[in-house]
Amino acid sequence: MKRISRRAFLSRSLTVAGGGLLIGSGIACAQPERTHLDPAPAARICRATQSDIEGPYFRAGAPERTTLVDRNTEGARIRLSGTVTDRACQPLQTTIDFWHADHLGAYDAVGFSFRTRVQTDADGRYSIDTIIPGRYLNGSAYRPAHIHAKIRAGGRELTTQLYFPDDPHNARDPWFGEDRLVELSGEDARFAFVV
Repeated sequence: MKRISRRAFLSRSLTVAGGGLLIGSGIACAQPERTHLDPAPAARICRATQSDIEGPYFRAGAPERTTLVDRNTEGARIRLSGTVTDRACQPLQTTIDFWHADHLGAYDAVGFSFRTRVQTDADGRYSIDTIIPGRYLNGSAYRPAHIHAKIRAGGRELTTQLYFPDDPHNARDPWFGEDRLVELSGEDARFAFVV
């Protein structure tokens, strides 16, 4: 084994925080194994999704379905998917009500267009095929594109709204929160709810 000086070793090494390794110039030294006297690692904590206004357009009794569009539906298509977990990051099997406006910013007040109730699976996953909603005037300002969600789990209820990146009306909206932006990549939109 080639020997190097302590100074050379330290100058070419990098300590990886929390990883327990020293890495540099092909040298890797693992930290000793934990003993039963070491403190247990802290429990994982997931930050709760912030609530938002319900708004005037919620309607109970939406049909359970995962597709809100057909070949004649106007608007930019997306698949909204993600997970629902508790604050200990454990998946939740629950239901989510989603509702939003059509591509012109109008809500269906008599039927259930762009309204659904979906079940998460055993891993807390959900997915719906829909569109990016249109914007509408709220007083003298437009509301940004948003999708409403209501989740009931573990004796708690979360009512919130999801927003889209780069919407020019986000910054002026009194209810917008960056923590509720979906991750958007092409037609894939993702969001992880924590209840």
